[in-house]
Amino acid sequence: MQPKSKREKIGCDAPIVKAAELEPAVWKAITEVVYNPDLVVQRVEEKYGSDKLADKQKQMAYLLEQVEAKRKELERWNEAYAAGYLDLTEWGEKKLAVQQELGHLDGAVAKLRAQLSRKDDLERQKAVALTELAAIRERDLSDGGELPFKARRRIVALLVDDIVVNANARVFEIHGVIRATRSYGQDFELESTGRNT
Repeated sequence: MQPKSKREKIGCDAPIVKAAELEPAVWKAITEVVYNPDLVVQRVEEKYGSDKLADKQKQMAYLLEQVEAKRKELERWNEAYAAGYLDLTEWGEKKLAVQQELGHLDGAVAKLRAQLSRKDDLERQKAVALTELAAIRERDLSDGGELPFKARRRIVALLVDDIVVNANARVFEIHGVIRATRSYGQDFELESTGRNT
């Protein structure tokens, strides 16, 4: 998108890609999946499978045990100080060390909770995606029906993480629930390279 002089300055020799060439090829790759909802479910589950969820739940249980152990340790140091077994300096050092460890553990727990909540979001997204895909199939877009841009955008957001374009090779890669490498341009319908959906 930069002017030619700026692109030359940073060593970018990629030609400009026109949306009119790229978008039909990308949408064709996406609609291949739209008509195969079982594949969508399979890919979503591969990406966020139950094995990964079980591992994260085990990690969470372990972290929560560690947090509880550190809290009990902190209580013991407080009791030792109250009983006169530690002076103020010793107690302060012990307490600070345990509090720092607790802070790290609490941060790890929060991060893992966020990841686990994404799994719940994913289930909702999967249901929305399947509903959207069913609506598209009902309209039978393969016969030339035109889906509104807003609906296309929703579907792309649900199924695609990234689209990487190699303008020199005239190839794009789709990453996400849909995974594909395809050619684009005048002859994109005849060509397909790499992984297919």
